[in-house]
Amino acid sequence: MFNPNELPESVSKSGRNLLKLILWIAGYVAASALLNIYVPGLLFEVSAEIAKTYQDYLGYINNGIAIVFGYFIIVAFSNLIYWNLRLRYPHSTAQVMRNATKIIGIGALVAMIAGGSAGGAAGVALGGFVGMV
Repeated sequence: MFNPNELPESVSKSGRNLLKLILWIAGYVAASALLNIYVPGLLFEVSAEIAKTYQDYLGYINNGIAIVFGYFIIVAFSNLIYWNLRLRYPHSTAQVMRNATKIIGIGALVAMIAGGSAGGAAGVALGGFVGMV
């Protein structure tokens, strides 16, 4: 249950994981803005043909960035959940919630990528399947 000696460690790790979560989200926003706004204009100044090719593959680049940053955001969020629950509950209970959060988050990430790549129907179907699981 509640261990007063463990309180400072849990609080500091919870705050650290909140900071990591904020930094991963800010990093994704910055990388996405850089790749979608700044790089196309820069490539257009160099060559219109390279800029057109980049625009053709921009969807794949965005999916790759979303997968990488999305995974790290999910891990940071699940760690935040773990350390917040660790204040009141034992390790086993908090670990179950961390794992459940990771599974749901990865399922939502896969459904989002499928919806963005193959169309909304694929994302809805995959999201419904993840919801049943």
